[in-house]
Amino acid sequence: MIEMERFFSKLVSKKFWILLSTGRPWNAFPVAVIGFSAAILTNSNIAVTTSLLISFSLACVYIAGAILNDVFGQNHDKINAPYLPIIRGAVEPTEALRFAILTYILGVLLAFLVNFTFFIIFLLFIAFSLFYSIPPIRAERRGFFAQGYLAFTTGFMPAIAGAAAAGSFNIHVLTAFALFSLFFAFALIIKDFKDILGDAAVGKRTFVIRVGRRFALNVAQIGTIVFLPSALYAFYLLRPSPFLLISGLTVLLLIIHFQRFVNIDAEDAFAKMRISISLLLIVLLLWSVGI
Repeated sequence: MIEMERFFSKLVSKKFWILLSTGRPWNAFPVAVIGFSAAILTNSNIAVTTSLLISFSLACVYIAGAILNDVFGQNHDKINAPYLPIIRGAVEPTEALRFAILTYILGVLLAFLVNFTFFIIFLLFIAFSLFYSIPPIRAERRGFFAQGYLAFTTGFMPAIAGAAAAGSFNIHVLTAFALFSLFFAFALIIKDFKDILGDAAVGKRTFVIRVGRRFALNVAQIGTIVFLPSALYAFYLLRPSPFLLISGLTVLLLIIHFQRFVNIDAEDAFAKMRISISLLLIVLLLWSVGI
């Protein structure tokens, strides 16, 4: 199974869609779902239009941040992902940078329509997305800190923003999403296995490179086993649902199974794991709206 980035590099041809694919909008799905679900769980009476504004504004930040990550990560992408639009010359870095800025602006305009508290947290979300990729901070290069930083930014900050938009920081809702973001931190260690050669060549010290494949895999599996069930239980306490528990535990087994093959075909293992997490997010979305 090929990664979505490789698949869409062959599929899209129009310049706008190429620029949009540079931002990996399919990866913005978790951010949008988490913000939407946190808002609904905090206030079930929140307007649908407000929930959609939350989702689309947060997705804009993810897309813009992913583009910046490609603009500033060309050295290792030439080795790890030569099929990406910037690397294969389908778009110029300056074009991608302009598109990222416009996407940030669109997100800001949408966020301004929600409420003031959401808007302030949204601006912090933008700052965190910038610090992940751009020099001199570049959190993505900082070992396990990068995992925690990415999980906090894409897993927990959208939940805080969604709760703010709903008008209340419900501690039980935020605890559930905090545990879910910790699951992200450990499960997504796997994403760096496929990039070891390129990352090592340019001095990018990911967690996998720092501690080695075997130890990194053990940490990923232990963290996944601890924090996904913990998050599912916290969600269950908010709104009991056997379907959510059964679906979540099924996804847990799938993730652990796919992680076992990361040293055989890292790209395939990560692609299948990412699809499993996407299915879990769909279940979470349906559960949050009461379906």
